[in-house]
Amino acid sequence: MTKRTVAHAAAAIANVIEIHRNRPMVSSLKLSEMFERPHFRVLKAIKGLATRGRLTTAPVVSDWIDSTGRSNELLFLDERSALVAAPFIGGAKAEEVQCRIVDAYLYYRDHYGNPPRKDLIGFKRAAMFPMTEALRERRADEGKETKERHYTNENRLCNFAVSGKFESLDESALSNDDLELLAKVRAMDGSLIAAGLDYASRKPLLAQFATRERTRRIAKTAPVAALEESA
Repeated sequence: MTKRTVAHAAAAIANVIEIHRNRPMVSSLKLSEMFERPHFRVLKAIKGLATRGRLTTAPVVSDWIDSTGRSNELLFLDERSALVAAPFIGGAKAEEVQCRIVDAYLYYRDHYGNPPRKDLIGFKRAAMFPMTEALRERRADEGKETKERHYTNENRLCNFAVSGKFESLDESALSNDDLELLAKVRAMDGSLIAAGLDYASRKPLLAQFATRERTRRIAKTAPVAALEESA
């Protein structure tokens, strides 16, 4: 297999998944494309499964603008829900599509890097200190005292950017990818604090940063990994 062919295959696998609300998901539009079936039929199949309680979690509802400029409903499925839905959408491509989804998620996991977990946890924890120091210095410049709750809120803000939940995270339950991302988010938060941005301004910027980081890794990893494999 040539480098170009391997790169194309890897990109096709990675293209199945997209990051939505900080999670790797498969959209109903992507399923419609892979199955070569009308989108409204795919929506009907997914909603039927959801109504019967067959999906892990309820599909995440969003929207998309079609070629006529009209807004249409769009559903996002997590890994298990996408795999469960594939056979029920029907058609001759059910087996092929289910294999593509499995391959895509395996690819997603394998190519997000898997350095020693101990190092990642240390990296994540170390990134907290510059962030909290920046917060302390910024508040001191404003004549304000920094208390424990301020540090806690800042950590939870970073957790929200990674997990979508404004709460403490169990680091043992985080994937290696999320541990690395959390360290990067904390570093970015420290930079934003030092630049003088307030809490309300940092919140959307950190969420956007986390989403860009995940999406960038998917976009970059496929061709690079493929070329390394073929070398």
